[in-house]
Amino acid sequence: MRVIEITSTTDKIKILLIRCGLNQKELAAKLGISQSTLSGKFKLNDWRESDLKKIAEICGCEYEGYFKTKDWTI
Repeated sequence: MRVIEITSTTDKIKILLIRCGLNQKELAAKLGISQSTLSGKFKLNDWRESDLKKIAEICGCEYEGYFKTKDWTI
């Protein structure tokens, strides 16, 4: 049996922000974007890989995005 975890990227970022002690306003400032732009990304779950890598750097962790099954990874 395969276990499939479905959690939106936005939910994962919210958890990460709690762990690194930042709120959305602070994250927007660190990303160099407006809070309304960041709010839109959260609302639409609209993230570029470059956004995710910057967020990881800000929070002192790594971002690796990929699909992985038992037989292959892409």
